[in-house]
Amino acid sequence: MGGPPGTGKTMTLSILLFILQRMSCRTLVCAPTNVAITEAACHLLKLVKASPEAGYISEALLCSLGNILFMGSEDLLEVASDVKQIHLNYRVERLLEVLGPLKGLRHYSCSMIEFLEGWVSQYHIFMDGELMEKKERNSVKNYSKGECKTFLEFVIERFTSIAILLRRSISIFCTHIARSFILDHNFETMVSIMRVLDTFETLLSQNTINCEELLVQFSNHKNTESCHNSFKCISTLLNMKRGECIYILKVLLTALDSLDLPSAMDPSSVKKFCFQRASLIFCTASSSDMLHSLNMKPLELLLIDESAQLKECELIIPLQLPGLRHAILFGDHCQLPAMVNCNVSARAGFGRSLFERLSLMGHSKHFLNIQYGMHPLISFFPNSKFYGNKIVDAPNAKRGFVKRYLLGQIFGSYSFINISCGIEEPDGVHHSWKNMVEVAVIIKVVNNLYKAWNGSKQKLSIGVISPYTAQVIAVQEQIGKKYENLDGFAVKVKSIEGFQGGEADIIILSTVRCNSDGSISFASNHGRINVALTRARHCLWILGNETTLLNSQSVWKSIVCDAKDRRCFYNADEDENLTKYMLEVKKELLNMMTCLILP
Repeated sequence: MGGPPGTGKTMTLSILLFILQRMSCRTLVCAPTNVAITEAACHLLKLVKASPEAGYISEALLCSLGNILFMGSEDLLEVASDVKQIHLNYRVERLLEVLGPLKGLRHYSCSMIEFLEGWVSQYHIFMDGELMEKKERNSVKNYSKGECKTFLEFVIERFTSIAILLRRSISIFCTHIARSFILDHNFETMVSIMRVLDTFETLLSQNTINCEELLVQFSNHKNTESCHNSFKCISTLLNMKRGECIYILKVLLTALDSLDLPSAMDPSSVKKFCFQRASLIFCTASSSDMLHSLNMKPLELLLIDESAQLKECELIIPLQLPGLRHAILFGDHCQLPAMVNCNVSARAGFGRSLFERLSLMGHSKHFLNIQYGMHPLISFFPNSKFYGNKIVDAPNAKRGFVKRYLLGQIFGSYSFINISCGIEEPDGVHHSWKNMVEVAVIIKVVNNLYKAWNGSKQKLSIGVISPYTAQVIAVQEQIGKKYENLDGFAVKVKSIEGFQGGEADIIILSTVRCNSDGSISFASNHGRINVALTRARHCLWILGNETTLLNSQSVWKSIVCDAKDRRCFYNADEDENLTKYMLEVKKELLNMMTCLILP
């Protein structure tokens, strides 16, 4: 299945995965990188948590994720915290906790039953202990009954402490063990326990309860006639809910006995259990190698996301898993190809993906041709240059993506901003190029965007991208942490490769090079340019030197000419503020260069 950015590949994949996990179809989902597979998992989790079966009980989301398993770098969990709930290592830790004999679900269920059945005797034991402690510490003369907890205070404190642990255990159990294994009626039993605990806690917090009468009431059930009407009502409800809670907890204990759960004393059996019960497994293609050594029910279906970036030799690893009957490839061979560092290997075709091979061989593919993700002015050039005008703009793209963030025609939905006074510099450390005049323009524009946004309630995301690592680092150093931790205003500075699969409201693309001979090196790669031009939703502002790009005799020449033809070409010096700022920066750079040359 192929399609350009914004045509719904990710949504199509997510919905397909959602259906497959509901069907319990044994499926392996792979991608070339940890970032890509994390993105795929995050989109699925959003659908699962938004489904009618997921809901909040006692402020805890009871949502069965036990049939979804993620194998990937734990470093990504800091960025995509949602994925933690399905990460293999985290799941094993939680199951060892909830299945443990001393602090697991069974233990806390028994503790609650024991407390509810004998809270009066437990209170007397508690009181005797308090009195004994006071006798040891002090003279009994100073002892006052009012200094000890009342029966109600004792019940509330003890019930709350056990209920917190019981709720947590139920939440972990329901989240990390597949509902198909738990069985629906047992799952509903646990939901019922959570609700009864909530009701019981609410009744205990009523300020009309008389402590003395409550103690008498639960010591001798026949003395209810001597109680006040309001108290009788609450005490009766408490008694009913106590009995209901005890009954449901005993039902749960019987159910736990009937389930073939792994032993918490053997972590390897818990890990094996996770793989056996997962119907949807996420991992990179290379890390799927570990699945070959596992003794588990065979996988039936293989889904590959970003498959045009995955080398054939890597794809062979999951394709050899026993039992696979079908494979579905999602990708776009017009974007970034697989990375091959060795030139000899690249010339031999080792960087080719199976997706590209099948496309070149004429195999049919389902092509998604309606784009929903960007303003039509942004999609126009990629559509004509890379996709043969096969892409249609959805109606919402024509209406909903028209937004102005800064004043002036130069900052429209699509602009090529010519920076004629730029200076390109080689960077020996990263073997790359940077242009500090373009960096200065970027910093100024981002700052102006922040000033225009500040005080508004709208969310705004900005992406700054460049084909050169040195330029990315230079921008990152200038921006620093200025815009971190702002609610609603986000700035990401990345390479083109780092932004594949991502998007932002505004993209500022820095082309960097500024020379008379048109030298732009690897920045002319069609796949990289296509990715760079298709990351923006509302505004794409390209910063570059007109002369350099026209002389490059590459696709960049077509981009500049297209911008002129569509009247989207502007000179940076048309903006007075930018002109003044650029000249100051250029003057500083020339002075620095002069100082370096002169002895």
